[in-house]
Parts: sequence; C-alpha cells; structure tokens
Amino acid sequence: MTRSVRAVRIRLAGAEAYAAAGVAAVAVGAGIVYNPLIAVAAAAVVFGALTVDRLGRVAVATVMVASLPWLVVFGNVLPPLLKTFAAAAAAGAFFVTARPDLSRSGAGLVFKVGLVMFFAPVGLALLRNGGGAQLTEAAKYIVFPTMAFALVGMTRSDDCTVIRTWGFRSAVAALTVQFMIGLAGLGGVSAFYHSGERLGFASAHDIALLAAAVAGGAAVARLPFRHMLVVLGIATLVTLQTGVRSALAGLVVLALLAAWFARGYRVRWLAAIGAVVIFAFATGATDVIANRLAHSRQTGEFTTFATAGSGRGEIWTAALRYYAGSPAQDIVVGTGLRTITRIENAAIGEALVGHSDFVEVLVELGLVGIGGLLLMWGTLIRRTTDPLVFVPIIAFALLNGTLEYTAPLVVGLALSIPRESYEHETARERDLAAAAVAGTL
Repeated sequence: MTRSVRAVRIRLAGAEAYAAAGVAAVAVGAGIVYNPLIAVAAAAVVFGALTVDRLGRVAVATVMVASLPWLVVFGNVLPPLLKTFAAAAAAGAFFVTARPDLSRSGAGLVFKVGLVMFFAPVGLALLRNGGGAQLTEAAKYIVFPTMAFALVGMTRSDDCTVIRTWGFRSAVAALTVQFMIGLAGLGGVSAFYHSGERLGFASAHDIALLAAAVAGGAAVARLPFRHMLVVLGIATLVTLQTGVRSALAGLVVLALLAAWFARGYRVRWLAAIGAVVIFAFATGATDVIANRLAHSRQTGEFTTFATAGSGRGEIWTAALRYYAGSPAQDIVVGTGLRTITRIENAAIGEALVGHSDFVEVLVELGLVGIGGLLLMWGTLIRRTTDPLVFVPIIAFALLNGTLEYTAPLVVGLALSIPRESYEHETARERDLAAAAVAGTL
C-alpha cells in the first residue's frame, strides 16, 4: 500500500469519526430539548461504541452477558426496565460476536421462514396500535429471535464459548449470593405465594428461570462430579426458595432425562440427584414447596381445571376462548400486542399475562406468529449439541412463559454453547495454520 493511499484512508477514518461525533452531539442536544431519554440513549450508544473500540467485541459481550445474573438477583431494587434494556443490549452484543451466517446452515431457510412469520404479526400489531406498552412488549419479543439467530448461524464459536464460560461462572456466583441472601432473610420474607418463600431482592420468576437455566447449563457442561453437584445443588435450593413450581418441574424433568440418557454418567447423575435431595431436606429448603402444596390442598387448587396451577386453567381458558371467537384475520395474525392483559381483565378482573409462551403468542400473534416461534425453537434444538440444556427453559416457557423474562432467558440461551466447541475450533484453526505454513515451505 502506498503512503498516499494510506494517508487518504486515515483522513477518511478521521472524517467518519468527526461525522459520528457530530451526529451524536445533535442527538444529545435534541434529547435534552425534546426528550431526556433520547439524550441518554445517544450517550449510551457513543459510550458503548468507544468501549467496544477499546476493549473489543468479545470482552464487551462477555461483560454484558455476565452482568445479567446480578441484575436479576437485585432486580427489585433497580429501575424496572433496566433488566430488559440490558438483556436486549447483551443479546445484540452476543449477535455481533457470533457473526451468524445462516447460509452455512442447512436449517437456515427454515429459521428465516420462522423469523419472518414471527415478526410479521408483531409489525402489523404495532401499525394497528403502537403505544408504549406495545413497544415494550415488541422489544422483549426481539430478544429470543436475536439469540436464536446467533446460535443457529454462529461462525465464531470460540469467541462465544468465552462468553458462555464467564456467563456460567457469573450466574453460579450470583445464585450463590442469592441463596445466602435468602438464608439470611435479607430483603424480608416474600408474601408472593404466602408460603414463606425467600426472594431477597429478586422477583420470583426471574430468579427461578435463571436457576433452572443454570441447572440446564451444568447438565451439559461435562463438569467434574463435585462441581456439578455444587452447581445443581445451588440451582435447586434457589428454585425451592422461590416456590415457583414450573421451574421445579423443569428441574425434575431435566434430572430424569439426564439420568436416563447419560451414557456412562448414569450412576453419577443418580448420586447427584440423591445428594441434592438430601441436602434440600437437611437445609429446610423444601419447606416453601411443602407449604405451597399444603395450601393447594386446603384451597382445593387442583380440584378443577380453572383453579389449577394458581389459576392458570382459568387464565388460559379465558385467553383461548376469546381468541377462538375472534375474527378470521385475528385468528391468523393475532389480536395484537398486550391485548391478553385486557382480555384477562375483562374475563377474570385482573390484567394478567398469558402465563405461557404458547398461549400468549398464539393469542397475540395468531397462527402465523406461533408457527414462527415453533420453527425457530425447532431449528435451535436441532442445531444444539445437547438439547437437554433447553429442557428447563422449555418447561418454563410452556407453564409460565419466558419471553417476558429477558435477562435470565439470554443467560440460559448463552449456556447452550457446548464447551467442546472451543477446543474443536482451536484444533481446527491450528490445523489450518499448520497447513498454511506447510504450503509456504
């Protein structure tokens, strides 16, 4: 490259930097005048760009994903939407790091079809009613497809494995702190289920999904026995502290499937399950679930479908009955974002969400939207080395819903990257380098 060409490129790079600084300054100024949120967003973009330029995309994505478990643990004392924005930013950083290329994947076309089917009703819903609540839900709906896209088409598995490793370690550390907070009774004893659950400074479903996701990550991480025992124990104890039965159901199914399919590890898994159960009873962590079950028997919760699952039967029935009686176009593309809370409020007197990804997406995004979600999930499961990692997340999605809980969902999906992929990529790159060297000799 000649000196003149190099000088021209340097000048162009400088011009781009000045142009970007000018645009950022205008955005910040406009935000200060018209809307402070615009100023904050513009400043965050500039700061993020500088950070990425300084540290590199892998380091930034790693820090962002690793911070999410701590935002979950202290979620109730932080701004309400902080977890949502942080999860969306972390998903975006993960996507950039993964450098997905669906053309290299045989399942790429299927995933693209699912992606279009899922977002088409979202776009239509925003055109019909694009208020603040609808925009917030649309933002939440972007997180899962972004992570799934990155995982399905991932071309930089070595970089993503770094994110997975540190995200896993951070999540285990955060859950350990959460367990100690609950054990010490800090933050008070929650009356969410009236069963003595100890949530500390976290919300029940956020921390329960995080714990279940970490258990799934530990199940496929090929950890030494003592490490796996500790991680599974902490995840189970935290889940029991929350009293969230859908998360506990996912852990039970995970344990049974892992013990059944773990070739060569069955004895180890059975021993781990037994040790965790004994420790849970010894520490009294099972008291919350026992109290919930006793309360269920006293109130006759499971005597009718309507009251089953803390009223999920009634919630699902109301949503599906309204959907079934909707006009044909709503059957196809849904009733619109956030309509399910209006449906539930009119039917049962409470503005509740769908308590199931399947029910919520079917009602709000119709047959097209639910078809897209199933195609994306199916592609993601087929492209994963060990689908057991998704068992707790899928159980939670069916019985409680995951799309609303973006922070633990991002962590759980990041943990699906197999540890072996880094070693495989490193060996492959080493072989390519050796071949290149040999070719020059």
